[in-house]
Amino acid sequence: MNYNNENILCIGDLHAPFDLDEYLSFCIDLKKKYKCTRIIQIGDELDANSWSVHNSNPDGYSPGEELERAIIRLKRYYKAFPVCTVIMGNHSYRVQKMAIKAGLSTRFLKDYRDIIEAPEGWNFVHDLIENKILFTHGTGNAFKRMKDERINLVQGHLHSESYIQWSRSRNSTLWSMQVGCGIDDSKYAFTYGRDMAKRPIISAGIILGNTPIIEVLN
Repeated sequence: MNYNNENILCIGDLHAPFDLDEYLSFCIDLKKKYKCTRIIQIGDELDANSWSVHNSNPDGYSPGEELERAIIRLKRYYKAFPVCTVIMGNHSYRVQKMAIKAGLSTRFLKDYRDIIEAPEGWNFVHDLIENKILFTHGTGNAFKRMKDERINLVQGHLHSESYIQWSRSRNSTLWSMQVGCGIDDSKYAFTYGRDMAKRPIISAGIILGNTPIIEVLN
């Protein structure tokens, strides 16, 4: 296969330290298979279960222990992908939300890169537009957002959805990609979804030039 120099691997939500053990090797294999030269992680690289405006599990990790465990898990990704663009997700902003709830200026907080001990090659952004593609962590339906924005779109956030959907008009052809995730839903952080019929889809996205692909870890 002949791929251009802008093949992109889109890594799904990790929610470290509650990420799936096999997901990293799955992503490494996809990078090699499709000769990806760019890595984009679509957000929620950190779960932050124990420091949340929502109720946390009283039998779970303390904030210090959860952060330490998350950093250990993330360092595996830092080593495998030393250069990566991270789209900040709603869980990424939890520490800021807790500071605001406590009445503190976010100026009291360390830089997010320092909090999770990320390398210099990891760049953190809220949204990203490149090559006429919007990369966003997302909230609702990716296809609807694509039609509203009128731009190709990649998003995460929804663990139980993974798809590519196209829209064509007289003037343009656009696509939306819902990436899926890399979580281990057997962990206590995901007990809220135990009784849901829809289960997390362990997958990642690849963009070959302007062609989107989804690969699912079976």
